[in-house]
Amino acid sequence: PLAAATAAVAAATAVGVAVRRAPRRRWFRGAAGKARVVRRARECGSYSFEEAGRFNEEVRIYIPLRDEHSASDVEFELVNGTIRVGLKGETPAVHGKLRRPVELEDCDWMIDDHEGQRSIVVTLTKVNVRLGWDHLLEHEAAATPVVEDDLPGEADNFSQPMSNKEDLAALDQLERVQALLRQNRLDDARQLS
Repeated sequence: PLAAATAAVAAATAVGVAVRRAPRRRWFRGAAGKARVVRRARECGSYSFEEAGRFNEEVRIYIPLRDEHSASDVEFELVNGTIRVGLKGETPAVHGKLRRPVELEDCDWMIDDHEGQRSIVVTLTKVNVRLGWDHLLEHEAAATPVVEDDLPGEADNFSQPMSNKEDLAALDQLERVQALLRQNRLDDARQLS
């Protein structure tokens, strides 16, 4: 599978085609003429979220926070795929079963600025980096029409996710192959694939 993906990327790159790896992203040409991805946080009422990290291995949730609140006012709970985040004594801003599984031990939160707004920033590490998150919570996904967010014809291949380490290693190798192809080092790229 990695060799086939590498060959597809090499063929697309050789003819100058931007390779699209994930749904719902916008491509544009930067000052240098290279295609870049613009990621936008999805707005969901009292919070927003986005996929983040070098290979989209994380999901970040942003909950706006007023200046008078501190870390001691935050309630955070993540148990068995159910998340609850908010302020003590108030209705949680995020509450429900997550749409996809996460690595519980690698998830955390902090208070930081997001787009100029003081926010609670929750970082969730995906179990399967290949799958996109069109919705954060299951009840949000159930409330919208079904839209296939996986690669066409590939849904069955993802039923048993590889570990993040294997996925990230494969993505890292693919990135090295792409760098070699950009440098016109075809023989070195073939050896890696």
